[in-house]
Amino acid sequence: MTRVFISYRRSDTEYIAAMLHYACVAAFDEESVFKDTESIASGADFTRSIQSYVDKCNAMLVLIGNEWLSTKDSAGERRLFKEDDWVRKEVEAGLASDEMQVIPVLVQGAVMPSADELPPSLKELAKRNAVTVRAAELGEDLEELVHSIHRTYVHVHLKDRDGKTVDPDGIYLFPRNDLVHEEHGRHIDKDTGAYKISVNPGEYELVVYPPKGESIARTIKAESGDNHMAVGVGVSSHVLLEVQNRAGEPIEPAGMFVLDQDERDFAPLDHDDCRTGDGTFEIEVIPGSYTVVVKDEDDNEIRQEVVVAADEGVPVRLVLG
Repeated sequence: MTRVFISYRRSDTEYIAAMLHYACVAAFDEESVFKDTESIASGADFTRSIQSYVDKCNAMLVLIGNEWLSTKDSAGERRLFKEDDWVRKEVEAGLASDEMQVIPVLVQGAVMPSADELPPSLKELAKRNAVTVRAAELGEDLEELVHSIHRTYVHVHLKDRDGKTVDPDGIYLFPRNDLVHEEHGRHIDKDTGAYKISVNPGEYELVVYPPKGESIARTIKAESGDNHMAVGVGVSSHVLLEVQNRAGEPIEPAGMFVLDQDERDFAPLDHDDCRTGDGTFEIEVIPGSYTVVVKDEDDNEIRQEVVVAADEGVPVRLVLG
């Protein structure tokens, strides 16, 4: 579960922090997003509350405005260079955690500080890839920032019979049971040759409108990371997977993967999305070479190499146990 900590300096980026908090709550929920003025109850110990939330979160957004580095205290000392500065403590805790995704967020036209400009304990921050939020494109940039927290993408491999990428008239993803259709931002990913669509984790209906012929509908469950789906236009190729125990009885594998030569997995996360009436799993692929992998609950695995041609269903029977 994603839990987001928003680190900011009130004198520097309070307004943007409020907008970002609203965007994150809309994408996740109220309990999954921490911002001091919104999350700490009146009378609560501020120090303990901050540390408790840092420990619970796995994503930290560090808002950096024009005064983030230069803000001074009443004695004229830069706050960030004082060990008791809470912004510094927040970021130190985030960088020290192996589970924390720390994202510098540049606002007000600020530039990413170099390592030489930061206290020694924060120099690692300079190595983190920053995201820029522009005032003129605030809504669009905040949406993209929320997606970067998820790190969730659907790669739609839309191919014709000759293996060429098809340019569709439209690609739509919408949550299951939601009547609102929305075309998501998409572009050709140079590494995969697929349409890469940034989404929130969840279950979606994918609808593709090819240049010719009827629309194509698929179901996909997207989790954090990269999710791959093969959609053939004018061609139908499948791996027909049957998993059995040693007694020859069909069983449910703990893990099921259909990997192409680049280790991209085309098996759906939800096994019910490809289960047939006889217990076989029918997994749509693009014609090519694959490695079919099944695992049991103890992480023992069986592998088999297959080659799938156009309009072919290749049966694969694997025995676990």
